[in-house]
Amino acid sequence: MAATKRFVCLANSRKNKERCVAGRELLKGKVGPWMRPVIAKTGFVDERSRLYADGSEPQLGDVIQLSVRKHEGRFDHQRENWIVNSKTRWQRVERFDWSQLRSLAEGTEPLFASAAVVGDRRGRNDRIPEWDAHRLTTSLRLIYVPHMRLHPLRDGPRRFDGEFALGDVEYRLRITDPAFAEAQPRPTYDRGLGECLLTISLGEPWRRQDSSGPKHCYRLIAGVIERARYG
Repeated sequence: MAATKRFVCLANSRKNKERCVAGRELLKGKVGPWMRPVIAKTGFVDERSRLYADGSEPQLGDVIQLSVRKHEGRFDHQRENWIVNSKTRWQRVERFDWSQLRSLAEGTEPLFASAAVVGDRRGRNDRIPEWDAHRLTTSLRLIYVPHMRLHPLRDGPRRFDGEFALGDVEYRLRITDPAFAEAQPRPTYDRGLGECLLTISLGEPWRRQDSSGPKHCYRLIAGVIERARYG
């Protein structure tokens, strides 16, 4: 049976050719657990299901009302999934301001697992072994950083890494937020950003094509909210 839910959108990120949308559920005016609306048993939501009636994309900070059919939490670390009812349109009912979003930040503990794995090539502390991820009960977290270094990548247009420190740990993670990427000025170059809220997502197990080693789950920056640009 379908149910109506509301959540504040904190991520609308690339996932293959579709999107991964996620946020914190709103329950009787209070902020509840993370939720990720998906179609079927996938980890993404298609364009037809997620766009508003006017054809626009959900934006970070939007409070969205939608219909879901059932909880589809997996038995691994991605337990926030809800299967959407694609017969109804998503509705934007209001928008959080910066102070409301800032209050949702979840502390400075190491991201997800205690094991810090130094990434290959560009990444730093960007992945954990698949077996380590299986003991987790969540794959999403919102953090506050006073500044972040932005690094453009050479493997495609409008692709970036974000470098920041959280507690005593430094990270360099791939940014998968397309709206943030498109908003960056041209030409792109390494530069610093001011205060940001970052939604960190732990991806599904994956092995590089040029690797014969074990699978890893990568930490990704799935949403970037810059205080200076948010309005």
